[in-house]
Amino acid sequence: MTTLYLVRHGEAMGNILLQFQGNIDCPLTPQGLEQTQCLEKRFAQIPVDVLYSSPLKRAYDTAAAIARATGCAIQVDPRLIEINGGEWEGMSWKELPQRYPEQFDNWVNHPGDFSAPQGESMQQVYARAKAVLSDILARHAGKRIAVATHGCFIRNALCFLLGYPISEMNRVPLSDNTAVSAFAVEGQQIKPIFLNDNSHLSPELSTLGKHKLWKQAEEE
Repeated sequence: MTTLYLVRHGEAMGNILLQFQGNIDCPLTPQGLEQTQCLEKRFAQIPVDVLYSSPLKRAYDTAAAIARATGCAIQVDPRLIEINGGEWEGMSWKELPQRYPEQFDNWVNHPGDFSAPQGESMQQVYARAKAVLSDILARHAGKRIAVATHGCFIRNALCFLLGYPISEMNRVPLSDNTAVSAFAVEGQQIKPIFLNDNSHLSPELSTLGKHKLWKQAEEE
């Protein structure tokens, strides 16, 4: 049996500033570093054989915490990078529905139809997530694999791993910073063990609970 752990990066500046980060290479915040310390303690109790990361610093520094706990070397795969947000990159979530009402409505209500202006479509991210995870699982069959990556990428990955079509992406909940999802894989059978678990974080360290990301911005 292969075990796959998907881990979202720790809190980065765009998360607390409520900005669309995309491919912007934001560092972890002080709280993000605290989250990765909690993640390191968690993975000290989890055997891992193989460790992958997105090339962006916030994901790589999160993978480094897992590496310290497990002794695994980090393998960087550029296909694990976050969605390219095009014109959205660096913009505030509060500004987006005013500047791009149609695209923002798709992002919230029909994410499978979303396409970033001058960036990637959600269908492209879904295809990329499916391809890279299929490659990793085939390459390391029977191993315990951890992958540090990004929120939108993980949502697409979970949609694929759970067997949902991209049109049903809203069935997949948002992932907190450093939250972990786990799957057991045997041949073509992929079964979730747990999803978006942030039990290693205290309530004070939960970014999603405190800021509510784009939902808060939309309400404001």
